[in-house]
Amino acid sequence: MDELDALLHAPSLYDEFVRLRARRGLPVPRELVERDVTQPWVRSSGFVGALRVVYADRARWWDVYDMCEKLVDVEEMFQLWRLRHVKTVERIIAFMRGTGGSSGVAFLRRALDQAFFPELIDARTTIGRG
Repeated sequence: MDELDALLHAPSLYDEFVRLRARRGLPVPRELVERDVTQPWVRSSGFVGALRVVYADRARWWDVYDMCEKLVDVEEMFQLWRLRHVKTVERIIAFMRGTGGSSGVAFLRRALDQAFFPELIDARTTIGRG
């Protein structure tokens, strides 16, 4: 139980990614670097600015850019797994109640709207805009 508690109180992969961007000199909002990692991540428009810097000059920030792309790949693979899971559950139990009393397929479909690294998508949305 102590090991699980330690993991729940440790920075996530995304927290470490954000902190590294700050150490590298990118304009990362202080509140993200110092945030309480036991609380859920809150989407940050301020971090989008730091990512735009990376996407605007990939050559200078190649390692950061490459990591951004790898994180997007991880999210995409997980989303594909989620979609396959939704379709499998739909095929097996249709729209019956799910395990643990969840709403089943409806619950799983809502998970498809959750992003691991939302600012990486937000930055792409703003590329090319003033």
